[in-house]
Amino acid sequence: MKISTSESLNIKSAIIRNTMISSAIALAMSMTAANLHANQEPASGEINPPTAGQELVDDIDRAAADHDLDRTDEVKTEVEEFVETASAKLHAAMNTAQLALEQGVPALHVYARKIIEDHTVTNNELRAVAARIDIYLTDDDAVMDRARDMELSVGSEESFEDAFIENQIAAHQESIELFERAANSGVPEVRAYARGKLPALQEHLQMAKALKTQLSGV
Repeated sequence: MKISTSESLNIKSAIIRNTMISSAIALAMSMTAANLHANQEPASGEINPPTAGQELVDDIDRAAADHDLDRTDEVKTEVEEFVETASAKLHAAMNTAQLALEQGVPALHVYARKIIEDHTVTNNELRAVAARIDIYLTDDDAVMDRARDMELSVGSEESFEDAFIENQIAAHQESIELFERAANSGVPEVRAYARGKLPALQEHLQMAKALKTQLSGV
């Protein structure tokens, strides 16, 4: 059968159209396969190497851990120094108060007895707190030596009473500063102890100042 020119053109157009459709389908399938391959998880046993960002995070974590260790050692040293210094100051105050009972005028006796009573309790509680956080005064002789350096020294030109009052005012001002620093300690037990003892130390200071005013009028 003879095909007309018009029919021949229609057949050619259909072939071209089908070829283009097939090519488009093949391209789409190829792109889909590529995307699926890109999103696949690594095969079992394969480990992606750490990125530079992850290495930096790890370095920061290690540095933070080292800093925490350094901080712990620093805090422990501060607490040990507080315990030893506070104990020495408490012993010095008690020994000086005992001298006031033996050598001072009766006006000093009430104050001296209160210092001995309160500081004995304060020192015993200090040792108990220290023991709970595994800090011990390994050398009581060293503490007592420090206490003796802080005890009352009476000059040849002054009375015992004047020297005692000045000693107590200065000693309690120093103790208050010491306990105020400890009240901000990173160790909760020490922080609570210091804050709990500050009111009594401040009361002792006010009593010493009142005694100074009282004795200056005698």
